[in-house]
Amino acid sequence: MDTYQERLIEQSRWRFIMPPSPDAPLLTVRAAVILLLAAVVGVVAGVLSYQVDKSLPGAALWGGGAAGGAVALFHSIVSR
Repeated sequence: MDTYQERLIEQSRWRFIMPPSPDAPLLTVRAAVILLLAAVVGVVAGVLSYQVDKSLPGAALWGGGAAGGAVALFHSIVSR
């Protein structure tokens, strides 16, 4: 008798062996828009920070922090 758990285990084995279907997108359009907007915000924040302080590590930290915050913000704003 084939139980649900046995079928689930069998499917999970094949998931690692078989490549994903070519029709499935790597990212959804929503995820791509959110990441693109966050990258733009991060670059702008990094450039502005570099203009003020002339420190590349500081600009990278400010840009990364701004991009991370922007991902959270745009995730809540962009509708599903």
